[in-house]
Amino acid sequence: MFHSVRPDPSFVIHPHDDGHTEILFTPLVPFETAEALDKICHEYNCILGNFEVEPLIAIPIFIHDFLCIHPFNDGNGRMSRLLTTLLLYRSGFYVGKYISLEALIAQNKAAYYEALRKAGQHWHEEKEDVLLFCSEPSLQPTKPSKSDLPSSKKNFLL
Repeated sequence: MFHSVRPDPSFVIHPHDDGHTEILFTPLVPFETAEALDKICHEYNCILGNFEVEPLIAIPIFIHDFLCIHPFNDGNGRMSRLLTTLLLYRSGFYVGKYISLEALIAQNKAAYYEALRKAGQHWHEEKEDVLLFCSEPSLQPTKPSKSDLPSSKKNFLL
């Protein structure tokens, strides 16, 4: 199914202010990437098709696996946010009308990448703790206060 994945090995790195870089994660080697993507897509579709797991549980697990596979040289994060929005929409959750995943992650970038790093440990051995990624508190949208809303909406806030 996936034929245009990265052709070369890559690493997820963090550049430090002093100029050195730190390897945060080593994704799959390129020849394993297409098969891994096919596998997570198949598993996701089976799980949802058989009503084994609620979509709000399955989607972040799928996205975490996608990010750990890291199929492209660039744009994996943007693609994961697009996939998240698409999968939520397909499951009847129209969150894109109300919040921006891009903005939410940008506001909490350090916490997002730290949660992804922690959750990705032992991913290659299938012993990762994906809940660290799925439940990072600083990435949860907060309920707006009345002062955040235009005056015409303030009476409708529960």
